[in-house]
This record gives sequence, C-alpha cells and structure tokens, in this order.
Amino acid sequence: MLLMRQAWDFVAFRWDRYVLTFGLYDQLRIFGNLRQMWHELVSRFQQPEKPEPKAPAGEEPAGGEVAAGEPGPRSRETLRNRDRVDR
Repeated sequence: MLLMRQAWDFVAFRWDRYVLTFGLYDQLRIFGNLRQMWHELVSRFQQPEKPEPKAPAGEEPAGGEVAAGEPGPRSRETLRNRDRVDR
C-alpha cells in the first residue's frame, strides 16, 4: 500500500509541476508540434497517389466518357450560348 501511495504522490507531483510550468498556449504549441511530427512521420511511409492518365488532346477516352476537368459536348454548347448572351 505504501508503494502505491508513493507512486501516486510521484505522479501527482509531476502533473502539478507540468501544469504550473506550461500554460495553455505552451501546451497547445507542444501538442501541435507533436501532431505535425506525427503527420510528417506517417507521410514518409505513405505511397504517393498516382494521377489518373488523361487522354491526349483531341481524343476521347475509352467508352466515350469525358475526361476529368474537360467540359463535355453539352457544357461546351452551354458555354457558347452563354458567351452569345453576354455580348
């Protein structure tokens, strides 16, 4: 029982000393730095994402789908009509 009391006193003393030494903003900075270091460590082991291959200019992708980021025929027509209305 004495050993448990001594262990608790040690933990309580260290906790009080930690709380009194570091203010709220110090603790936020410390945990923010730990979080940043963790993300940097994890990112070193992650595989970089490969971008999806785009179809060469002027060619449609297989299946007649519209490539990502390129307007389809309907949106091109909409853009043309919008330009005509604005003029």
